[in-house]
Amino acid sequence: SKRRNINLMKAKKILKINSRNCNPPLDQEEVYQIIQSALKYPKGKQKYISATELLHKENTSANMVVDGLVPIGATIVAAPSKFGKSFFCLELSYAVAKGNKFLGRNTKNGEVLYLAFEDPEYRFSERMKMFQYDDCDDLIVYTKEKMGKNFDLEKEIQNRKMFDPDFRMVIVDTYEKIRKNKEKDYSIEYDEFTNLQDLATKYQIAIVLVMHTIKSIDEKEPFNAIQGSEGVKAAAESMIVMFKKDDVKRMYITGKDVLDDMIYFQQDKSSNMKIKLLEDKEE
Repeated sequence: SKRRNINLMKAKKILKINSRNCNPPLDQEEVYQIIQSALKYPKGKQKYISATELLHKENTSANMVVDGLVPIGATIVAAPSKFGKSFFCLELSYAVAKGNKFLGRNTKNGEVLYLAFEDPEYRFSERMKMFQYDDCDDLIVYTKEKMGKNFDLEKEIQNRKMFDPDFRMVIVDTYEKIRKNKEKDYSIEYDEFTNLQDLATKYQIAIVLVMHTIKSIDEKEPFNAIQGSEGVKAAAESMIVMFKKDDVKRMYITGKDVLDDMIYFQQDKSSNMKIKLLEDKEE
């Protein structure tokens, strides 16, 4: 009767461990008694999962804020100086806040926090008017006048999430403004970026970090152009690198749960700096 209350698979495993590691092995009945005794105590949270359980677990795809582009986690958006990164991020923010498509991809509608560390309020206002945006209460903007030197990112995320459970994304423009250590060292940058990755996972949001690239970009290895050590790239959930060649802008996309992709697009004064996708570079 005791044996009926014991998970047979787990009992077999323990008996196998007993025969392999105990010298001499404990009597089988004694092993069952130990198991029964252990089962009387409250069950702690299991931190592991067996390969068997994984094989039979119903598969779920990675959580995406923007399909195939911005997952839950830390995403790098990098491009040369004056390229239009902030315009790109404003379009991204507005699309998520409104639940509109972005680059033809579905978004998960929710509140967005845009941290414009380098832009004054008037400049951000001008950009939104230039884009002819409608009212959007779900896009919260902090301009540089509103943020002190000791801005606490986690505290702000925690407050936003408490206020609105559908809080989806933070844009950090730029990443350098929240770095606590400016050294370009693999271990330091990996740990720092991993902390952001963990923060995003904890609150189930996307954290988009705006960064710069080096001047010389090899289109065969575009992600090597992201400024900083390899530690940044190793810890990121996804990466977007943009640059211009032959008068056409290109966007390279990669990530842990994101398919590699490359997009040609137009983003200039003729389109009010809004992104216009191109079929190919000849267009």
